[in-house]
Amino acid sequence: MKNILDYNKTIITLDEMGRFFNVKEYMDLYNIAQKLIADCRIKPVKSNGLNGKNPPLYKKYRIVKDKVDEEGYIEEMKISFPPILSIDYYKRNIEKYIEHREYIMLLGDYFKYNREALKSAMSINERSFDIWGEEKFLKDNSLSGTILKNLGLVMGDLNIYKTPEPFFYYIKNTKTSNNILIIENKDTWYTMRKLMMEDYKQCFFDMDFYGVIYGEGKKIVSSFEEIKEQEDERLKDEDNIYYYFGDLDFEGVSIYTSLKKKSNNIKDIKLFKRAYLKMIELSCEDKLKTMKKHQIKNGYKEFLNEFDMDTQIKMINMLEKGLYIPQEIINYQVLKG
Repeated sequence: MKNILDYNKTIITLDEMGRFFNVKEYMDLYNIAQKLIADCRIKPVKSNGLNGKNPPLYKKYRIVKDKVDEEGYIEEMKISFPPILSIDYYKRNIEKYIEHREYIMLLGDYFKYNREALKSAMSINERSFDIWGEEKFLKDNSLSGTILKNLGLVMGDLNIYKTPEPFFYYIKNTKTSNNILIIENKDTWYTMRKLMMEDYKQCFFDMDFYGVIYGEGKKIVSSFEEIKEQEDERLKDEDNIYYYFGDLDFEGVSIYTSLKKKSNNIKDIKLFKRAYLKMIELSCEDKLKTMKKHQIKNGYKEFLNEFDMDTQIKMINMLEKGLYIPQEIINYQVLKG
């Protein structure tokens, strides 16, 4: 017979009990209920009354869970874990401790027996594998953050370093301005790089750029942090002014506002407004495509406020209809000018 403790609720009705044990006949259900009562696995909820059948059963029953050995688990925590792991939360929440115990024990052992390993920094995935045998646990499983918080730890206690996504860039050898342009899509980045490498020009819409970075869509929001780690001093020049240019849709808008918000340690990130104005100038509504569904309007108003009122109205009319202008409308011929 199935174990009633496997049922995921604390109260079970007679109909639910019948389905759980897959019984069709009432007497079979009656016999099962009587055995569970005798074994102290269920207790009747008398306030809900009897079912009116013969022999009678109560309409609902409370499932009697096994009593947890709380003192035993608390003693285990005291013995097993070094002082750096705070057990206060789990002493108050034994059920959570039981749920997280496998991961906590491995972390406790690591702090007890591998303190030397913690003296040397590791990447987040390397440390995760070293502790739990799961390389993505720290980075991708939200449970890791919950456990660290419950134990009074932060990521820094694990002596890890982040590994942001790399990015591709091109910088002219001769610096003629402080402007570097971040471009959302690959084709537009290649086109601008091609023109700059051909030494044809590095002015686009009357703005001089001496470098272009490929943003690779949303990846730039995390990978831009790597700019501080680059060996290329031209990228780390404090006088640099970074501009952003992407698709004119909600996702492109979100990338810009997220990048601007996250990169407050960089001197400046601005919008390459002249390129967006050119996109609107070149666009024709009956040829525009429908943007991908479920795009979030993150930073939408902040983005619109960068433009004059007439431009805002044009953008609102287009975007609210679910239409968008791809960055690729600014093609080689347009940029060559």
